[in-house]
Amino acid sequence: MKKFKVVYWNDCRGNTEIEGVEVVECGSNKEVFEEVVEGKLDEDWVEVVNSMVNSEGEWVENREEWEGLFLWGSGCSEDKSEFGIDFCDEFSSCLVIREDSKFFDYDFEGKDGVDLLYEVEESII
Repeated sequence: MKKFKVVYWNDCRGNTEIEGVEVVECGSNKEVFEEVVEGKLDEDWVEVVNSMVNSEGEWVENREEWEGLFLWGSGCSEDKSEFGIDFCDEFSSCLVIREDSKFFDYDFEGKDGVDLLYEVEESII
């Protein structure tokens, strides 16, 4: 199992805020990606997102299609130690950082958290 830092952030009207940081253990990048998306399924998020991700307004059950819908940057292949997930709800996203990344020990909840977020984003786009 590998450790991953998941940095949740919100960009409402250009005012970026870190909403939370958690460290999770998963076997692979794809596994943590799927767990993060599945975590959103418990919310009213699916209703908001359906029309944005599927023209028929139906939830996309096929997990293989999730990567094309929710990943940004360079994707979540195993050679990547950082990747981003866009929740397609116009406001929230998250950054996933694997334990072997130089960014893993960054303190995203500190006063420079947003600046650090932008630094990591620039490196993966």
